[in-house]
Amino acid sequence: MDRWTHGPDLTSLVMAWLLPYVLIGLGVGFLVANVRAFTDFFRYRRRRKDAVLIWPGPPPPFYGLVLFLGVALGVLIFVKVVFLHRGSSASSAR
Repeated sequence: MDRWTHGPDLTSLVMAWLLPYVLIGLGVGFLVANVRAFTDFFRYRRRRKDAVLIWPGPPPPFYGLVLFLGVALGVLIFVKVVFLHRGSSASSAR
C-alpha cells in the first residue's frame, strides 16, 4: 500500500507535537540574546557620556569573512529578485 493513503504516521505526529515546543524554545533563546544585547548597548550609551577618552576597538575576529558572507548574500538576493523573479512571473502570466 502507498504511504500517503494510510494517513499520518507516528513520526509526523511526533514532529507535529514537538514543533511548537522547539519554536518556543528558539523564541525564548533569541529573546534572551536580544535582551542581553540591548542591556549591553544601553550600558555602553550611559558610560560613554562620562568617558574622558573613547577610541574604536579592534575589529572582531574573522571580520573579513563575515563581511564577505554579507556581500555574497546580498548579491544572491539581488540576483534572485532581479533576474530569477522575472522568469517566474513571465511563465506564470501564461
